[in-house]
Amino acid sequence: MTKHYSQLDLLRFLYGETTAHESEDIVVLLDTDDDFRKTYKHLLSLKEDVNRAERTPSPELIENILSYSRTSFSFYPA
Repeated sequence: MTKHYSQLDLLRFLYGETTAHESEDIVVLLDTDDDFRKTYKHLLSLKEDVNRAERTPSPELIENILSYSRTSFSFYPA
């Protein structure tokens, strides 16, 4: 019986979460199925975009945290 792999399986493959057998099957499908390969490339592109996303807090968020910290300081004895 042939297993049908989904986008979720492709995501698991992208993040190295598939079994060796699943990975082998997916590699074969990537070599033989144009639609499957197209979906893989799309998900890979999305993963790369997420990895490039800015991961620093905005100045406004930092100011909000500092402001809260200044007003909360009096609640804790030194």
